[in-house]
Amino acid sequence: MIIKGKNLITEFVAKNEKAEKGMDRWIAVVEAASWKTPVDLKGTFHAADKVKTGYIFDISGNNFRIHASVLFACPS
Repeated sequence: MIIKGKNLITEFVAKNEKAEKGMDRWIAVVEAASWKTPVDLKGTFHAADKVKTGYIFDISGNNFRIHASVLFACPS
């Protein structure tokens, strides 16, 4: 998957150093993912909550959260 706006995460981490490890892990997992369906996403992030405009991901034991839109890869 491609993360757009990664610079926003970098800026947040610069102000909140405790978030760095969790955010780095989230970025690595998401960039390696190739989710085709919401079920695939939930298989990776069980605690991710679907909201009207995307998903809420809990980071570092729910100390931080990311709200992200997810566009699923269409099967060929």
